[in-house]
Amino acid sequence: MADATITERQLIEANYYYEIGRYELARDSFLQLVAERPTNGAWFARVAFCEYHLRRLPEAVDHARTALECGHQSSALYGLLGVVYRLQTHYSEADEILREGLSLYPDNVELKAQLAYLLWMQKHRRRAQALLREAL
Repeated sequence: MADATITERQLIEANYYYEIGRYELARDSFLQLVAERPTNGAWFARVAFCEYHLRRLPEAVDHARTALECGHQSSALYGLLGVVYRLQTHYSEADEILREGLSLYPDNVELKAQLAYLLWMQKHRRRAQALLREAL
């Protein structure tokens, strides 16, 4: 029972650091948690978001992919990967992950808007406009 209490306390602390924008402390706290439970995808997702906020984009991708492999799926996680891939100019990966996210969350406006922006950047104006109309 003591381990559960320690983990619960650690989780509260990690989430607190995240919520107040102390992303380095949050990342370190969540990394300690995933060391104890390496299949907890939600915690890997939090690490990925921390890495993004810290502008550690390759690490954000690695942790987000691990979260997906652990079975943690959310539209926010797919959106994060889309943004990070686009920032890294990995447009085909961004397109692929956004479409994968939309296959799971077909009504998600954020994913549609991100994909429309990506299409617009790649000079696919009509497809981008159609997707934006659908999103709105």
